[in-house]
Amino acid sequence: MTDIFCCQTSKEFLDTACREFFYFANLRSKKEILVSLSGGRTPFPFYKELAIRATEMNMTKHLFFIQTDERNISSDSERSNQRAIFEALFNHNRLSANHFFPIISKKNDYETCFDNCFKNLPRHLFPPRPIDIAIMGMGNDGHTASLFPDTDWKNSESLT
Repeated sequence: MTDIFCCQTSKEFLDTACREFFYFANLRSKKEILVSLSGGRTPFPFYKELAIRATEMNMTKHLFFIQTDERNISSDSERSNQRAIFEALFNHNRLSANHFFPIISKKNDYETCFDNCFKNLPRHLFPPRPIDIAIMGMGNDGHTASLFPDTDWKNSESLT
């Protein structure tokens, strides 16, 4: 069953989102919880709050993070999801940066990019192990994970 929560304030949203995150994380009852993170702007306040609360709940050693999507740009670019995720979750030393396995983007080298995504992932977290929790943001136009409305998915030119 899916619950829908309507929040009136940003604080109420962060409280609700964190409560639900840790509720599902505790349901997994695993030593390691694999979390997939999207980029964009909308999830970053949650990521910052997640780092604070994971520290308070002594769960930092159990959380491992992979990226859902990345732009085809350098990780030091202002527009890089990897950079923004790192700044939101790991800049304050609450969570271990060793638990973050980003997409390493190389211009137009998608095969290497995919391989690098899993290169440093510990074996016990390797696919086909399922992701425990996926965090998805949503843009103002309704897109998520770089899947934009009105994209002609049959035309490969619109995908680059």
